[in-house]
Amino acid sequence: MKVLLMVSMLLAGGCGGGSVNPQEQETKEGTVTLRTFNLVKKTDGQSDVEINVRHGSNETQIYSGIGIYGSADSSPLKLSHVELGQTLTFELIDANNQTSLKSVQKALTTAENQWIIAAGDQGKYHFAFFDKPSLPNVSEQKVAAYLIDAREIDEEENSQLAVDGKVMQANLESFSLSTPFELDAAATGLTLTLEDDVGSQFQCQLETGDKPLLVIVSADNKCRQFGF
Repeated sequence: MKVLLMVSMLLAGGCGGGSVNPQEQETKEGTVTLRTFNLVKKTDGQSDVEINVRHGSNETQIYSGIGIYGSADSSPLKLSHVELGQTLTFELIDANNQTSLKSVQKALTTAENQWIIAAGDQGKYHFAFFDKPSLPNVSEQKVAAYLIDAREIDEEENSQLAVDGKVMQANLESFSLSTPFELDAAATGLTLTLEDDVGSQFQCQLETGDKPLLVIVSADNKCRQFGF
């Protein structure tokens, strides 16, 4: 009888599909931290573009006024009241005539630190999004580094990443974030090499301080270094 009574109570409580906790239906909101890197090539080294993001009924300008190819926001921008999993629309705009160059949609999670690269020229433009990685523990007199190969928009390339002849990653795809690697702190003249599948090499020189860094290899074949 006790078993039958318990089953009856469970069935009675389940009639009508049950009730939903109102708190579970509440939309979760948070703040997304964005940092933008401008690799949109225009004339004479200028890159007079703007980037806007639309979320819900709101529109926010997240990049403007710098106008230099290879530049980045000096400090991240915080985008408030973003719904968890909400699809945001990012739009690259020519600042001179306010025409849209590229528009993409991306769903972000709250409390997420995001790196955004806008790249391209002559009608071919590209957005790339990266979760800002955590920093690994490094040895004494070393700094942590990450690299993004942003040279090719249309072609998928795999490159071997090496520094001073030491291989750091065997297969690095275009517009992907490398695994972390260590560099000597306060070093000058470190030779970074990217070698593709047919043996063609790209090289540049790195200088380090005492802080971690992000290296972006741009379409003009330069290694651009940014602080974390």
